[in-house]
Amino acid sequence: ASFQDIVDVVLSLSQKRLEKSHVDLVVDLARDLPRFRCRSEQLQQVLMNLVINAVHALDDRYPDASPNKRLRIEAGHDATKQPSVIRVIVEDCGKGIPHADLERIFEPFYTTKGRDVGTGLGLSVSEGIVRSHGGSIWAESIPGEFTRIVIELPVADGMLETGEPV
Repeated sequence: ASFQDIVDVVLSLSQKRLEKSHVDLVVDLARDLPRFRCRSEQLQQVLMNLVINAVHALDDRYPDASPNKRLRIEAGHDATKQPSVIRVIVEDCGKGIPHADLERIFEPFYTTKGRDVGTGLGLSVSEGIVRSHGGSIWAESIPGEFTRIVIELPVADGMLETGEPV
């Protein structure tokens, strides 16, 4: 699969939600991203979850349209690591995550949202999917400024070790 294909599917599924919330979407995918073997539907699920979380955070901080209501998705290839990785960053300038919560956001059922908004399973499931692909996921945030989720997926000889054929 190409990462571009995964992003395209997620953005087509979330386009109406992004438009409804007046989110300024910036997508920056490196052109030299290697194709890699993966379970595309699972990575789409991870990315969709991150996009929806970002929209919630942006809506909390900016209930209406705002020039600062921005979501950025970027991906690049880091060949300096062994094995090399595709690094994906999903960053919003929403309300941010308090430091005390940051370590816990990948725990099952842990959520900073109201009961009517989420189950607290999205990031836990996402972490499981990323790890099943041999990758890692972590969060960086400054409350009131941004939240950045970083995913690194290993590429072995241009392919991931596990998953379905490309």
